Amino acid sequence: MTEETPEKTLRVATYNVHGCVGTDGQRSELRIAEVIGDLSVDIIGLQELDLSRQRSAGVDQAGLIAEQLGWHRHFHAAMQWGEEHYGHAILSRYPMMLLRSACLPGDPPFFCREDRAALAMEIATGLGAVQVINTHLGLGQRERLLQAELLTSADWLDSTSRGAPLILLGDFNSLPGSRPH
Repeated sequence: MTEETPEKTLRVATYNVHGCVGTDGQRSELRIAEVIGDLSVDIIGLQELDLSRQRSAGVDQAGLIAEQLGWHRHFHAAMQWGEEHYGHAILSRYPMMLLRSACLPGDPPFFCREDRAALAMEIATGLGAVQVINTHLGLGQRERLLQAELLTSADWLDSTSRGAPLILLGDFNSLPGSRPH
């Protein structure tokens, strides 16, 4: 009888946390951390996080969640008003290094004037280096298409590519089969 070695895996997820406000209308970074812990993932892309915003009691939401999990984190603001920031983050069990962060192009539709951005990290996993991009694409059809084209362009991929596997995470606001998808 031969002894089987366990398959090496890397579990990833993406989660739009909507400012850490649940369906009950209550804000709780602790609940978000518990959900992530229950997922048993190694890396997660989070969207719609606050940093020093009045509406979230001035806390660093990504920092609180990462601290609760005992993980590494990197937050990137897509929008800023004075000291208040709103954006997304990558959290990981493993150490990370910033590769690139950038605002995304596009004219947001009148009903959602939200700037968009992307964040690329290199993560030193137990399986080797992995590159992870996290983003939150816009709500306008043309806006999403421009953003998807940028993220899949040689310019963006060449600036982050180091021969490591690449994982794209995010809230794409796109249906399967759509042009941005």
